[in-house]
Amino acid sequence: MSNDDWKGRWISIDESFDKKVPISDWEEFSITHATYGLKRDFSKSINITDKIKKWIEKKHPRIHVSDALTNKRFPRYKKKQLQIKGWRKGNQFFDIVDQDNFYYPLYGTFRPAIHKTEYLRKEFTTLPGLQSARLYITSKGVYQAYLNGTRIGNDFMAPGWTPSRVFIETRTYDVTNHLSKGNNAIGVILGEGWYAGKIFTKALRYPKVKPQLLVQLELTYRDGNTSIITSDSTWKAFNEGPIRNSQIYDGERYNAYYEIPGWNHVGFDDSKWQTVVSQAVSEKLRLVPKRHHPVRVIETLESISLNEPNPGKYVFDMGQNMVGLPILQLPVTKDQTITIRVAEMLKPDGSLYTDNYRGAKSTDYYTAAKDGTITWSPTFTFHGYRFIELSGFPPETKPEKDWVKSVVLHSDFQKIGTFQSSHQKLNQLESNLCWGIKGNFLDIPTD
Repeated sequence: MSNDDWKGRWISIDESFDKKVPISDWEEFSITHATYGLKRDFSKSINITDKIKKWIEKKHPRIHVSDALTNKRFPRYKKKQLQIKGWRKGNQFFDIVDQDNFYYPLYGTFRPAIHKTEYLRKEFTTLPGLQSARLYITSKGVYQAYLNGTRIGNDFMAPGWTPSRVFIETRTYDVTNHLSKGNNAIGVILGEGWYAGKIFTKALRYPKVKPQLLVQLELTYRDGNTSIITSDSTWKAFNEGPIRNSQIYDGERYNAYYEIPGWNHVGFDDSKWQTVVSQAVSEKLRLVPKRHHPVRVIETLESISLNEPNPGKYVFDMGQNMVGLPILQLPVTKDQTITIRVAEMLKPDGSLYTDNYRGAKSTDYYTAAKDGTITWSPTFTFHGYRFIELSGFPPETKPEKDWVKSVVLHSDFQKIGTFQSSHQKLNQLESNLCWGIKGNFLDIPTD
């Protein structure tokens, strides 16, 4: 395929709409003190109150937290943060924002993502006599696609990490069996991923780099006729769904209160959703079919032990350092927020050691909307870890070892040979090599 074969357009939510804030909200906002400095030695912080006030007077919807807030040169590899005190809608606030995040004055610190996760949808009609259907899809960012509520494919973090200034890989799926005669619905969740997230440093300096989706569904009928459904300005979009934000380095925040039942099915009322903005496919960015193994769930690990090194913090040992995701299956109560932290090692007291993650938070959050048992795993992030810490439970909670499992993720290549010797340490070395390869081939070689 070449770029000329694509009839669809790049689409995304109109972010300018999301940034429109009522004037009354600004009138009820003020700051009293703002400082920026080293995270672990804030005594040497710089007072930037006047500078921030000037930004507020100009009604900037967000502020990039970086050394550029001051004229001082801080040590490059030490963590910095912004601290702001003030009043918001009659309530006093004290916000702390780490370096390289965005601060939203009117909202506080709950929106650290550069871009909020988008939900995009469109309904269409198929005629009788459908012979075959192929879905061609890619994104600037990462996507998860659905037809009539059924997830398409078993890829993870598709389309993958590519040199997006040169080319972006595309995926093709046979979706003939996913379509019904008559009305159908296609829905796609779109995340920032590598392209528009914090890992892509330009996105921090140029917020105009944003996730976009490109779709082309080609239908072939038995009488030889064909039709094409593409991504265009007729799609609808929404960015206040349950995935509040999701980042590769920092993790995912999920709030079940914002779930959207039936959003990817026929008949869903999207009248309050936004229309999308679209952009033509350009020859400057090549669209290339993926020619190597996509990332998939390869195996599942059970936790081998459970400990409580600190009150209310439960540490599950997966028995193996790996790259993947935790899967939770546990009871929750309404309004409860479960915090999921991971680590590759433990401190002597059994608590998590995370210094080697440097600036990566590697933390997920799940907020429950009702009492019951949940099964949940993040969608657009992944972690390198062996240990999982859960917290946020009532004092009387007695966790069970099977509350947590982990799925191992890596490029879907196959092991074509085996090794075994009479020396256990040599066997262990070979195992380490295999796990090292699996852990560092998430679409491309990494470390």
